[in-house]
Amino acid sequence: RFDAPYLHATFGRVGMVLAQAGYPPATDAIRAAASLEPTVQQSTVPDAVQKCAIGAAKKAFSEEADLPAVARVVREKVAGGCGGVWQCSVGVASMHGNGIKAADAGYLKLVFGDLHLVVFEAWAEPRADSIAVARAAAPVVKHSTMPAAMQAETVKAATAALGKLKQFGAIAQALRDHLVKEFGGIWHVFAAEVESSGISAWPDSEISLHLAFGLVELAVFKAGHASPADIITRAIGVEPEIRKSTLPAAQQQFAIQIARSKFTQFDDFTPIAEAAKDDMVKKYGGGWHCICGLDAHIGHRLRAAHHSYLEMNFGEMRVVFFKALHLKQEELIWLAKRSEPVLLASTMQPAEQSQALDAVKTAFGEHQDFTSLATAVKDGMGKGGWGCVVGLDVHVGHAGAARGKDHLEVKYDELQVSIFKAEVHETTSDIITMARAQDTVVKESTMPATMQQCAIERARQSIQDRDSFADVLKDVRDEFSAKFGGAWHCVVAEASTAAIGVRRFDAPYLHATFGRVGMVLAQAGYPPATDAIRAAASLEPTVQQSTVPDAVQKCAIGAAKKAFSEEADLPAVARVVREKVAGGCGGVWQCSVGVASMHGNGIKAADAGYLKLVFGDLHLVVFEAWAEPRADSIAVARAAAPVVKHSTMPAAMQAETVKAATAALGKLKQFGAIAQALRDHLVKEFGGIWHVFAAEVESSGISAWPDSEISLHLAFGLVELAVFKAGHASPADIITRAIGVEPEIRKSTLPAAQQQFAIQIARSKFTQFDDFTPIAEAAKDDMVKKYGGGWHCICGLDAHIGHRLRAAHHSYLEMNFGEMRVVFFKALHLKQEELIWLAKRSEPVLLASTMQPAEQSQALDAVKTAFGEHQDFTSLATAVKDGMGKGGWGCVVGLDVHVGHAGAARGKDHLEVKYDELQVSIFKAEVHETTSDIITMARAQDTVVKESTMPATMQQCAIERARQSIQDRDSFADVLKDVRDEFSAKFGGAWHCVVAEASTAAIGVRRFDAPYL
Repeated sequence: RFDAPYLHATFGRVGMVLAQAGYPPATDAIRAAASLEPTVQQSTVPDAVQKCAIGAAKKAFSEEADLPAVARVVREKVAGGCGGVWQCSVGVASMHGNGIKAADAGYLKLVFGDLHLVVFEAWAEPRADSIAVARAAAPVVKHSTMPAAMQAETVKAATAALGKLKQFGAIAQALRDHLVKEFGGIWHVFAAEVESSGISAWPDSEISLHLAFGLVELAVFKAGHASPADIITRAIGVEPEIRKSTLPAAQQQFAIQIARSKFTQFDDFTPIAEAAKDDMVKKYGGGWHCICGLDAHIGHRLRAAHHSYLEMNFGEMRVVFFKALHLKQEELIWLAKRSEPVLLASTMQPAEQSQALDAVKTAFGEHQDFTSLATAVKDGMGKGGWGCVVGLDVHVGHAGAARGKDHLEVKYDELQVSIFKAEVHETTSDIITMARAQDTVVKESTMPATMQQCAIERARQSIQDRDSFADVLKDVRDEFSAKFGGAWHCVVAEASTAAIGVRRFDAPYLHATFGRVGMVLAQAGYPPATDAIRAAASLEPTVQQSTVPDAVQKCAIGAAKKAFSEEADLPAVARVVREKVAGGCGGVWQCSVGVASMHGNGIKAADAGYLKLVFGDLHLVVFEAWAEPRADSIAVARAAAPVVKHSTMPAAMQAETVKAATAALGKLKQFGAIAQALRDHLVKEFGGIWHVFAAEVESSGISAWPDSEISLHLAFGLVELAVFKAGHASPADIITRAIGVEPEIRKSTLPAAQQQFAIQIARSKFTQFDDFTPIAEAAKDDMVKKYGGGWHCICGLDAHIGHRLRAAHHSYLEMNFGEMRVVFFKALHLKQEELIWLAKRSEPVLLASTMQPAEQSQALDAVKTAFGEHQDFTSLATAVKDGMGKGGWGCVVGLDVHVGHAGAARGKDHLEVKYDELQVSIFKAEVHETTSDIITMARAQDTVVKESTMPATMQQCAIERARQSIQDRDSFADVLKDVRDEFSAKFGGAWHCVVAEASTAAIGVRRFDAPYL
């Protein structure tokens, strides 16, 4: 690295080179050089080589971050553009020198400001006889630290290079390239005549070889850093040094644990980073990234989302977790216009494609948002029905490009541009006009008769008055929302495409056609049949029909009972039963569950397993995935290319779905298994709730298309697949509809002024945010600022909100703005026995531990046992302490935000563990004077108030009662009890009290809006 301190000296015939490795790159000088014209100090190269070298240098200075990378780019560009074997040296002027002689070889020296750059042709021709002698000579190993197999391969490759090439530079280059390809890493090779070489001055490298072939010597060595495996091995057992963190404590602890667990599983950085990232995604959802490597080699510039960054070192190994913020549109466009286009698909003629790419390039220079960029590209294509979609590659999808003859999909960095010419159809107005004279046909309905009649009459009236599907849809949906309440899904389209393939069987539903106009109307988010679910949990089922083995029937009944007692809605019950039966009995199973009066299915038992159970008002059907398809249909499908019959998917999602469907068809033989495999892949890859249908073309009804924003209809020969994502109105739509709606007060115990304030702040947030969570957070904060701490807010779709809470006196408001519900409340604290009840049903979360594994296991067992026997914190803590045996153990139990003490932090053996909201601290206390000794000394000492938020009279009461107890008692527990009982009796409510040696008595977290001393 020529920008590092460097010395080349000779002592007679002894030569020495000394250079510092890993010297910081001359970044400022590189960036400055990019804008400079070079001075040519010396040149013996042709003009074409000089021009190529200058162009390559300028490009490298503008794109690369360090000098070795600049040198590599220049060397490769010159060799590629001009032929021959070339070398390049670059460095800061004050530190750059070389002993290169132009001789009869090409030589060029350029100066770019503070940087010198030298390009020179590989060494001049050796003496005529030296190569010939070397080819006839047997290789002699003069020095080697190579493993035997590697040495044999190197000798073989060196012999081959000598046999084909005539210049030392070319021989060295060929051997180096072979070693990099064969063994990886960074290799150096020197070739010279024996008389003139200084190879005996041997490099400091763990892997090296010195060879002689007659008059020719070769020196080979691997540039040395410890291997990833060595660095990872040294990191095992090392405590992490946290360099920077914005993660919550529990999340940080989890990240540390998963990183350390990977050190023993993998011996390279990439699989560690990938596995650790996957674990973070499974635990905390998508968007996480992980970087892992040698600390000196990791540099990054990133913007992490709030509370989502951790950077730590395990010795010399660095691990970084972060959740990246999305770039703004103008930033994505800025990056895109600096990148080369990547063509994804095109059916355009060459001239048309060139015009499209020019239109995109021009638009990049003039616009900073996607909409105006897409409009400019469309306009740039001229007349003829062109369309354009621009967006982040994972977010772009449309049907136009797939249908039109002329389309282009091109990607610039993360930005995708789709340009297409749409096909021409009859107008919507034509189709609606024809429908006015045609009959109504009800295809399917679960609506009551009066509701169905209302829907048909309103639709017919709209068809008479309107000339667009959107207007008809709006009329029907608004009528039903106003008349029947709740949110409704409505699809109005050409009859062949308007249908919902899957729905909630407990919701009113209508599919009707009016000539070529089709309409589907269904109530969204229908309230779950909670009462029927809870009643079913205590009932024994009636088996109406069964073709399944007894083991499957028993498993299904057990799973259904468990699901009825634990789940809150029917889809969740169906999911649990399906998973339990599949997991316990094998195979691919489906489950359908609904209220008896609204539940129907067209499932035939056929030769597949089928079970129908009745639990009171609920019917539950479990059935095996479809019977075996015809023998030839899957075989034909595997040989057929996929045909997209309909799609509303983004392009990248569609490509991934087609790829996964092809893989499933290639491996599986049953439609149910194929559908299940594809559905599981989509859930894992894209999240959400997906439906997949697979059937033979002749028998499928897939052309009845679902009401879903994201859907795909595929055909593979004789097999059809329908894929769609289950949809509800988005939070943004629900919030928009709530603006301007007068609130319906469902329940309130707030004073009038407070209620009015709560309504005002809730409504003000509807125009500020388009998601429920920020509305609830901002409204809660406003209530806290106005009326003090302890307020909460819940916000969401009314049919999706259920809660069970105990609000403090005069502190509850529940209201609806149309279909949107907002709840404000000030919660009462749970009793100790309730907190313990919740804790013993939750899994422990380890916060910190310095215990040995056996000791830690004993501690967790002691806590588990105590949970089953005690209902208050004091007896629970005592039981845990006793469960640890002798040895000075202590235990503190309390609500997680109320527990803090110094004991665990001071002892060598301590454990901090959390169960739901309950925190348990177990520690071995240090030895002190007895409690009695400390209390006796305190009787003669003054009272010091360290901090207080109590009124003066309350504070005085506390001090006097404590002093009296210190006079009368000889244990901290008795003093504590006296003070706490006095305050509970005199001032009411629950009080926390800690009495201990002064150096350890502190509460680390507390509520500052409560009286505190």
